[in-house]
Parts: sequence; C-alpha cells; structure tokens
Amino acid sequence: MGAALFYVAMGAMVIPLVGPQQDECLFVRGILPPVYVHSASHRYPDVAFMLMPYIGALKIWLYKPLFAIWGSSLWTLRFPVVILGGFSVWLAFAAARRFITPWWAAAGAWLLAADPIFIWTGTLDWGPVALQHLLALSMVCCAIRVHQSGDWRWALGAGLAAGLGVWDKASFLWILAALVLAYVADNLRAAVSAWVRPRVAAAAAMGFLAGAAIFIRFNLRHGMETFRAQAGLEWNLPNKLLGLVVTLNGSSLFGFIVNDSGGPGLIGWSLLPLALVASVLIGLALEPVRRTTQFLSISFAAGYLLMALMKNAGFSSHHIVLLWPLPHLIVAAAAAGLWQGQRAARILALALPALVLGSGLLVHARYVRQARIEGAAVQWTLASRQLAARLEALNPPAIFVVDWGILDPLRVLGGGRLPLLPASDTIAAEIELSLADPRLLKLKDPSTLVVTRPDKELLFPNLNSNLNEWAAANGLSPETIERIQDDHGVTRFEIRRFAAPRQ
Repeated sequence: MGAALFYVAMGAMVIPLVGPQQDECLFVRGILPPVYVHSASHRYPDVAFMLMPYIGALKIWLYKPLFAIWGSSLWTLRFPVVILGGFSVWLAFAAARRFITPWWAAAGAWLLAADPIFIWTGTLDWGPVALQHLLALSMVCCAIRVHQSGDWRWALGAGLAAGLGVWDKASFLWILAALVLAYVADNLRAAVSAWVRPRVAAAAAMGFLAGAAIFIRFNLRHGMETFRAQAGLEWNLPNKLLGLVVTLNGSSLFGFIVNDSGGPGLIGWSLLPLALVASVLIGLALEPVRRTTQFLSISFAAGYLLMALMKNAGFSSHHIVLLWPLPHLIVAAAAAGLWQGQRAARILALALPALVLGSGLLVHARYVRQARIEGAAVQWTLASRQLAARLEALNPPAIFVVDWGILDPLRVLGGGRLPLLPASDTIAAEIELSLADPRLLKLKDPSTLVVTRPDKELLFPNLNSNLNEWAAANGLSPETIERIQDDHGVTRFEIRRFAAPRQ
C-alpha cells in the first residue's frame, strides 16, 4: 500500500508540470465536441465502440461521467489514471507475493512505483498505458488464483480482464501471448490441468468474449480491420534495442516530454538495465527462484520480441513500458534468492534493489527539475492553456487547426466550448486533395481563426507554407493576430486569420 500511495504522490507532482498532449487527449474526441469516433452504435450514436481501428472506447466510457460531473481540466484528465496506476502497483505486489516472500514482493512494487518511465507515461497516459497495466495485472492475479485453487470464478475474472484489455488497445495481445507462452513453457502439464477443466475453460472463454465483445463484433463486421491496420513486420533490431535500453534506464523522455539541454545536475539514467541483466543471471543460478526468474524472463523476452517484430512498434517507450513490471519483479526475485544466502549475498540482495530505486528516483527528480527550469517540450507545452483561454476570449465562429497535436488538447482545455473544425489538422498536409473541403473554404471568412505553430516548431513541416500558397491562389493573405508564448518566453502558437490584402 505504501508503494501505491508513493506512486500516486509522484504522479500528482507531475500533473501540473506539462500541458496536455494529443495522444493523451485522443479519447476525448468521443466525449467533447466536435465528437467523432471510428465506430459507434447505430441506434445510439452517442455510444462509442471504437476510437480507432486498434483502440477501443473503454476509456471514453469511464471518463464520460467524470467529465460530466467535474468538467475537463489537467487534473480531471490525469488524476484518474494516476489512481489506476496506484492500483497497478498494488496488483504488482499482490501478484509477486504469490511466488516470492511479501517483503521482496513489496520491494518489487517499490521499484515499479519509483520507475521514472512508469511514473511519467502512467500519469500522462501516453500510449495509452494506464488501463493496459491495470487489466494485465488484474488478469495475472486472477490467473494465479486459478492455478492455485482451480476456482472457475477467478477464471471468469481473468478472461474478462483479458477481453477488456484487448478492446482497450489491441497491443494487449502482445502481453497476453507472451504470458501464455511463458506459462506453458514453465509447466505445460500444470497449465493444462488448471485450465482445461470444463467449468474453468468455459468461464475463461465467457469472460473473454464478454470483455472483447465490441472488439470482436467490430472486426467481424469490418473485415478484421484492426489487424489489417496494424499488419506488417519490420526488422530494425539495432534501433529497437536502443529504444529498449533508453526506456529501461529512464532517459527516453528527455527532449520529448521535457526540454533538456544536457547541463550538469542530477543523473539522467538509472541502473535498471544493468541490474536486470545481473538479476537474470543470478536468478537462473539460484534454485529457490529459478523457475520464477525463468517465467518472468521468458515473458519479458517474448513480449518484447513480439512488439519488436511488428511494423511501427518496439521503438518507443509507450510500447515498451507495457512490459512493466516484469523487469522490476525479476530484480526483486533475484534479491529474494540472494537473501537466502550468506552475509555477502545478503548485502548484494539489499544493494541491488536499493541502487535501482535510488537511481530511478534521481532520474525522476531530473525530469521534474527540467520541467520547471527549461519547460515542457513542443508537444507538451503549457502554453496550450493560454491558447485555449485566448481563443475563448476571442469567441470566433470557427477555429481551423493547422498542425497535428493541437486540436484535442484544445478540446480538453476548452471544455468542448471552442468551435473547433473536426480533423482540420489533416487538411494542410494534403491540401491538393481538399480544395473543395468545406472546412478549408471556411478560411475565406476572415472571422475564422487559424491556430498553428511557428515554422520551426511544426511537427509536420511546410504546413504553414502549404496553407499560405492556397490562400495566395484565392486572393487571401495571412494576418497574425496574436503569438502565444510559454513561461520561458518561447513562442509556441500563433493565432492567424486569412483576409483579402488591404489596398
């Protein structure tokens, strides 16, 4: 419980440090206007089914009543997933204490709670990852109970958690497949004995079908669109392994979430990668924790290999962190095994998790320090708050967003009150194909406001010039109404309009 509360405290510290980001806010398009999702109920259009072909509407269903009661803000956006992360830490402990002693299971939970990547991606739900962790750990806890007791009710819970995880995001299949593979490799006979019993198998299947019903229905009706959208293999192992290392050592988010000029100060990497390698070797050598280490290591390796082989996966921390808390539990298991040895082994048992814990907290502290001193990076800028406030004050009839990563944060910060043109951030990139698009034609009205970034800050280059060329061809010229700066004096956004040149 202490580790879970510590994680919640660390997450609450992070919430106000950076602004909302597009991926984090993506689900809000199913709640706040302008509302649009990939699939919804025909009878009840307000009931979303799939946000995207590979992302379900589970988070939309959870947040809709929250926003209805408390409105949308940084805190209502982030604090609920911080609470979910706290539950995930507790579930990691609950699962670990089934195969190592409670003290060392608690150590594993503390390692997870202090992991900088887990803190930052979980608090900002960049991925999204919060529900993926919660459902995966819930599934594991239920599956352990099935293995130990044979109770079909736990099988129902495991199946339901797995089904909801797949609906939430199809990437859950990586983790599910990896855990099943490790379980079967560890003890095929025990796996068959526990799960092939009719009541247990039926309960697990019913739970999965209930949780994944919308996902399954969507794919049956749309020709397996989830898998077609994500189909393809990609072998780029050197770069993907680098992504794994920088995620393990906690440094992958510097320059992406917070600015970091690389100046002196707190360390920028943790000792988790070194401790993980050492712990695998130690755990496999120590009989009391050999099977535990083997299961956790196979799960980690198989899960990473599955995502690394997929196209557009395995590079980024928001994929790799889905393997958490496996690295932390491997370290805890090795420490538990060492603790049963002589004095020197016990010293190492204490030092191993302590070094990982301490270095992880120092990396987290550097993130916090950099957010306060150098500010958030482009996609996470706090200037979006000032932008939303100015747009609301200007009260235009329509707002055209040029670059990716602006529209959905404005949806959150504006509480759905801003007249944002749906998906307008896709038009400037393919303007030749959008010449008759009514959203583009609205720019001929000088009361329509245009929100963009300065040229050097654009996530997709040439968007401003594309739009300016279209405007010139239509006898219009851009006028900058206002520039929005962050707390460090950097211009992050520009509010413009198009009008006929003054004579």
